[in-house]
Amino acid sequence: CRTVEARDLKAVHDEIAAAKKRFGLPPNADVVSCYEAGRDGFWLHRHLVQNGIANIVIDPASCEVSRRAKQVKTDRIDGEKSLDLLIRYYAGYRKPFRIVNVPPAEVEDARRLHRERARLLTEELRQRNRMQEILITTGITTGRYLSIDTRLEELRTPDGNPIGEHAKQELRRAHERLTLAHRQQLEIKAERLALLRAPGSEAGKQVTTLVQLRGLAWESAALLVYEFFLWRQFRNRRQVGAAAGMVSAPWLSDKTDREQGISKAGNHRVRALMVQLAWGWLRHQPDSAISKWFQERCQHAGRRVRKIAIVAVARRLLISFWRLLQDGVVPEGVRLKRRPVRV
Repeated sequence: CRTVEARDLKAVHDEIAAAKKRFGLPPNADVVSCYEAGRDGFWLHRHLVQNGIANIVIDPASCEVSRRAKQVKTDRIDGEKSLDLLIRYYAGYRKPFRIVNVPPAEVEDARRLHRERARLLTEELRQRNRMQEILITTGITTGRYLSIDTRLEELRTPDGNPIGEHAKQELRRAHERLTLAHRQQLEIKAERLALLRAPGSEAGKQVTTLVQLRGLAWESAALLVYEFFLWRQFRNRRQVGAAAGMVSAPWLSDKTDREQGISKAGNHRVRALMVQLAWGWLRHQPDSAISKWFQERCQHAGRRVRKIAIVAVARRLLISFWRLLQDGVVPEGVRLKRRPVRV
């Protein structure tokens, strides 16, 4: 075992060279490595691969652990366990862990746009709610929060008195944060459109293909493309559903047989978006085969069954999008937009 400082790449390569010398291996001997996916991301993986090291990024949730009430965990134990799994993997056992698909650097960088936009939407909603709370405590209700800074002196409580000076200052500060979040959203929108409209953009082509379907806007299509379709390779529909975490998770042991719901082991952004799109799909594409299947199955069902079945609609819809992008197969019964749409 050797210990090096985090991000000290020179020390890593020095230790590898010393190990080759110690074991009498040639300088060009193959080197394999692995590490668990975490906060550091994939920069280390790319560096190792560029330097001829066969590295694997492991999904931490897929590693086997002790099921005792108290689990012993240290860096040394984790390192030895990872080494054991790596040896088993290269010995031919292909299921000691699950390997993380590492996106290309440019795709990973492009994903930051819609992820930041989601955080800004949350920040904008938080500031709107905060301003609403301040006003309601004074008996005032208004919905025009982006322009409230020009009307603070005109606002009056129900008994005709102006709001307090400190409340005004708090509203101004909240308005500044709200305006900043709104402006940055517009900037991100312009950046995303420029990225998709770039000549020869594969992402732009896929987004343009998806937005021809009624009920799908370009922002949702862009999230699906960058998070799911652009850089992943699927062999069948089961892999598509599993990557989004929308497959069943049974618990079958002896006489125990129960369903735990969907696995939720995949991309949570794609999963949440697909459930939203599934509800909209029923409204915008009522004649599609997927919508008819849902209506036949849930015609006399209750609310709980419909909420369960909508996940199946989302999974089928995601698979149909994959087939459309990969093979050009338009989903059965789907209505396209009247005019071709370009991003």
